[in-house]
Amino acid sequence: MEAIANILDLYADVQEQDLNEIAELRVPRIIPADRSDPMAYLCEGEFIMRYRLSKEVVRDLLREITPRLQRIRNNRGCSVPHQLQLLVALRYMASGNFQITMGDCCEMSTASVCKYVKIIAMAIARQASHHIHFPEPDEARSLGSQFYDIAGMPGVIGCIDGSPC
Repeated sequence: MEAIANILDLYADVQEQDLNEIAELRVPRIIPADRSDPMAYLCEGEFIMRYRLSKEVVRDLLREITPRLQRIRNNRGCSVPHQLQLLVALRYMASGNFQITMGDCCEMSTASVCKYVKIIAMAIARQASHHIHFPEPDEARSLGSQFYDIAGMPGVIGCIDGSPC
């Protein structure tokens, strides 16, 4: 009987030692690519096709408007990163798609998409005066003649997204 008890004790000790060794083992974490970050998983051409801006321009825009953005918590108590807010708004603006479709793509409610489009549009609009200006009179005349020479369009001094103004 004592022999059986010794064997069981030995077995229990070995089993406990095995469990301790297993607990000490570290399984290497496999971190998949973040599929929710188009800046990471889209190549430059695909990114431009979807957002109408290069990744570099989006990064610059994000740096410029971030100081004017506040952290907004969603219903789960998590704040949506400013980059994601910007990308949702830019994709909506670039595609002219419905907010419900954008929400489905980004796993957000229509109300959230609407909120971020408004916030980002306002932040960009506040920066407009730093980037958009009419040319001086001499430059306007030169641009007008260049547009006329290129496309036969009189009185045009510039264009936005390919639309003459």
